[in-house]
Formats: sequence, structure tokens, C-alpha cells
Amino acid sequence: TTSNDTILESGEWDGNNLTISIDGLNASHYYIYTLFVNDTLGYNATTYVNITIYPDLTAPIISSPDDIDYEFGDTGFQIVWFTYDSNPLNYSLQVQIRYNDTTYGNTSALIGIPPNITDTTWVLSDPDGLNLTFSVDKMYLGNYTFTLLLEDKYGFNATDSVNVTIYEDIRAPLVDALEEFEYEEGYSGYSLNWSAEESNPRSYNLTRDGEILMNGTWRGENLTISIDGLHVGEYTYNMTLIDYFNQTTIILTNLTVFPDAHDPLIHDIRVLETFTTVSSNNVTVQAYVWDLNNLSLVELQWTLNENETVLSMNMIFFGNDIYIAPLGEFNVGDTITYRVRAIDNSSVNNEYVTEWIEFKVETQTPEPTPVLVWGIVLAFGILSSIALLWIYFRTKTR
Repeated sequence: TTSNDTILESGEWDGNNLTISIDGLNASHYYIYTLFVNDTLGYNATTYVNITIYPDLTAPIISSPDDIDYEFGDTGFQIVWFTYDSNPLNYSLQVQIRYNDTTYGNTSALIGIPPNITDTTWVLSDPDGLNLTFSVDKMYLGNYTFTLLLEDKYGFNATDSVNVTIYEDIRAPLVDALEEFEYEEGYSGYSLNWSAEESNPRSYNLTRDGEILMNGTWRGENLTISIDGLHVGEYTYNMTLIDYFNQTTIILTNLTVFPDAHDPLIHDIRVLETFTTVSSNNVTVQAYVWDLNNLSLVELQWTLNENETVLSMNMIFFGNDIYIAPLGEFNVGDTITYRVRAIDNSSVNNEYVTEWIEFKVETQTPEPTPVLVWGIVLAFGILSSIALLWIYFRTKTR
């Protein structure tokens, strides 16, 4: 590859496309790039490209962002200028104070006035242009003009100005919260949330029926409190939010906790029999019993052989919400009529009793000895007999 008869690159060619940079050429010049290629069979080809470099006669490009105004103490504001030039050199930022008050509000959290920036190297990492960004947060109350100056290498320049106004905080905290809430006794996973918007937060105080639950310094974050585990009744939550200028917002939330409206759950009732004698079995009643508010009583009621006397016993917690009632030994043929009664631990002590269930004690056959065990015993007996005979005959021959 040659340019104006100067060889730029040469070497072996593997058949792929060839690329060469033409950046950085002098302005007002005319260049001819010549490419000569040949193959292994002696064939060749030549091509020419004419390159013309025009002088930079245009000023830098700069966008014109909208003016900015925000409440004192608010954050997240910045000026973003889009900039472009073929030959960037420097940029400068000048901040002009139209008016300001250096005593208004909590000045300890402010940076005051951004410093001027002079002749900072302007580099475009993207050839299509680049944004220059400047924060305008944490400034004194007032009105300012930010002016950006762009200069290129050939003396051309461009400017743009943005007015920034920081106005007084004249509003109380804005709060989003529930006014009413209710849930049923025993249920959990509930909370009250206060989502607030405030540029200059200071403190908060939360009470329930006049009792302080939490308070302290407020930095503008959302506030949350669990309301699980309350007794049945009505409650009033009072959240008070105060900003730096003593502007106050009070939010009242009325909470109602209703009594438990669900009876205990009883199912999977079964009778377990175990062999005692040929004519009797041990009997145990088992049931799954559960309630959201736990249980104050789980009881088995029963009668024997249509006897009018109803007996009862507390069932024993076995684990995994299983309760058992070991009734004891009964004769084969006995008829047991029983039911399960449960009372929950709620404020209203809900009660549930199953229907009467009839059960007849049946003959239980003892588990037979497995064939394998009998085989082992028989084999051991045969081996023992052989050993005894061998000892006998050896002794007799002597």
C-alpha cells in the first residue's frame, strides 16, 4: 500500500480484506492511496483511492439543556451538555451567582457553590460526541447561571448557559400510608408502612394509642413496623414526621384485630391395635389436630359396649400436629364408640367436636416366625448333630 508514492505497508497476503487507518492527515491536502496485490500464479491487480482533507471551519457543537429549578435539599439534579468537535481542545465552566442565601436551612450538608472550571482538556472518547455532566445538588438557596465554553484546536468556540434556581422548602412531608387496616386474630406477616417524600427530613415519632413505639432521627427513609401478635381489639397508630423547618405531617391509621373465626381442624382419625393375648388387644386412637392460635385442649371422649357413661382423656401430643390417646387393653369383640374434641387458644376459644365413630376390637394374629429364621434354626440343629456324632465315633475307636 502506498500514499503519494510512499510505501505504507507491504507483506504476504492471505486473501483476506485489507484495512488501513487514514486518521490524522493534514488539512487542505490531497492524497492518493494505491493498493497492489498479486497471487501465487503471477496475476496481479491495482486499485486507487483519492483522499481529500478539508480544513476544520466549524465551531464545536453543544446542546442547550432546559433550565433547572428544585426545592432546597432535594437531590439528583445535574446539567448534561452534549458536545462534539472534530478537533476538541479545552472546556471551561463558569458559575455565576445571581442571588444566594448562605444561612438558609441545614448548611452543614451543603457543598455551597461549585467551583469554576478553566481550560480542562476536552477529550472525546466517542467519535460521535460525548456528554459533559455537572451536578447541581447541595447548593445554597438561590439562583445561579452555569455557562459552558468549548474550544477546538483551530480557535473556534461555542457556549451555552443553564439557569439553576433553588427555592425554599415550604411544604410538609408528603406521606403515603394506609388509613384503615384489619386482620383476623392469629394471622401473621402484616406490617404498616409509611412511604414519605421530604427534601429536609429531621425526626419521626410513632405511637399506638398514645404509647411510643419508636422515634428518632429521620433521614427521609420509608418507615415500617410489624403489627403481628396483637390481641383482639381496635388500635390507633399515630405517625408524626417533622422536617428541618418544623413543618409537620401527622398520619393516623386505624387497625382492627378481629376474633378468630375458624374452628380447630381435626382429620386423619384412626385406631391402632396391637396384639396382647389371643382374646385381647391394646387400642390407641390417633388424630391430626391443628389451629392457627394453637390448642388449649385436645380430648378423646368414648364409651364401651353402648354404656351410657362417657369417659374422657386428654390426648397426648406426639409431634407434627399428631395427638394420640392410649385407651389400654380391650377384649376381642368389644365395641368402642369415640369422638375427638378440640378447643383453640384464641380469645373466643373456638371448639370443634367430631361425629361419634364406632370401632369393634378384632382378633389380631401374632406375627409368625419368618421361614428364613426357621431355616437357620434347622441348619444349626443339623450341624450340631453331625458334630456330636463325629465326636462320639472318634472317642469310641480309641
